[in-house]
Amino acid sequence: MSHEQSKDMSQYFYRASVADFQQIPGGAIAYWLSSDMRNIFGSCPSLSDACVIREGINTGDNDQFLRKWQEVSLQKFSHPTNDITRSDRKWFAHRKGGEFRKWFGNNQYVVNWENDGEEIKNFKDEKGKLRSRPQNTDFYFKEAITWSKVTIGGFSVRYIPNGFLFDVAGCSIFLDENETEKEIYYYLGLLNSKVTRRILQFLSPTVNYEVGHISN
Repeated sequence: MSHEQSKDMSQYFYRASVADFQQIPGGAIAYWLSSDMRNIFGSCPSLSDACVIREGINTGDNDQFLRKWQEVSLQKFSHPTNDITRSDRKWFAHRKGGEFRKWFGNNQYVVNWENDGEEIKNFKDEKGKLRSRPQNTDFYFKEAITWSKVTIGGFSVRYIPNGFLFDVAGCSIFLDENETEKEIYYYLGLLNSKVTRRILQFLSPTVNYEVGHISN
């Protein structure tokens, strides 16, 4: 092959250093990224440095513990704007994920959290093994940004006001209580942007968006 032919062939190859990919969490070999995009990871903090990102309840049996809003009695339902500590309520607003939707919505479900989740916390199989996992309870009922863990429509986030519980399919992002309302809208806009979707194309190239992917 002549020198001129070799030069012509070079247009079909991409050269990159291992160091280029070490900046990316997990060392993803995303060779198509621009240097500016790679440098974001080297020069900017991750989302988990600024926010708390958590999974919520795994009820162990959603058919038993979840309902749609219209399926329960108003007398046993605690609307998010009400006092969520009322002991006479059984059903509480619950975020579960859902289809691709930006900004707000997918708030169709309520969960049985009567007596501070007594039934869910004690839900066991016939051998006495706990089937549920009511984790991160300190974050229940707090204002948050949520996303659907599994979606074929692409990544999107939604604002959730105070008064909701959340589960493993509706993972959530919490800001420091001292942050202003303006801050949560900043993160809402950032996470719904084309930049975030571009980054997630190589951090999570499937339809599954785990807490770790969003933290990074």
